Amino acid sequence: MQKNILGTILCGGKSERMGKNKSFLLYNEKTFVEKIFDTMQLVFENIVVSANDIETYNFLNTKVVSDIYKNFGPLAGIHSVFSSFKKDIFVVTCDIPLITTEIIEMILKTNDFKKDIVICSVGGKSQYLCGYYSFHIFEKLDLYLKNGNCSVKNFLVSLNTQTIFLQEKYLNYFSNVNSKDDYKKLTLNLYSNL
Repeated sequence: MQKNILGTILCGGKSERMGKNKSFLLYNEKTFVEKIFDTMQLVFENIVVSANDIETYNFLNTKVVSDIYKNFGPLAGIHSVFSSFKKDIFVVTCDIPLITTEIIEMILKTNDFKKDIVICSVGGKSQYLCGYYSFHIFEKLDLYLKNGNCSVKNFLVSLNTQTIFLQEKYLNYFSNVNSKDDYKKLTLNLYSNL
């Protein structure tokens, strides 16, 4: 059980392509956020949700923080969690409900705590919003956002970021559910190898 790393679920997106809050879509009779929360509870002693509609997530009985920098995307959520808790965090975005403890632990096991950020890549695609973020990047992140930047990829390129490469069998666990078609595929169990 991780005590020094704060499990963090990012739920601040606008879900424009979906047309409704993705974190409350159902999968196997649980909302995405509940499913991710339950998975993260098996790894992290403490979990926080980053969301701008705080009251909506009270049912999880965990801390919820809203963005200090509004409309700056996921980096603003990471920044606000850093600002509130001043701890290293492990980030998972709310649209990958199939994330497993195995994947989280593989990323954590690779971490020697000398890197700013540790993420994974699978199928040639980097998963910027599933990984370890060290608190010591907070000042750089604050300056980056103050200067009007919000690109996650560009920020990570500027830091000491480690990418671990997962086998293809893990690809479908990162099938982001961004649209109604994505959700339909998920609910019909069309993702193979799960």
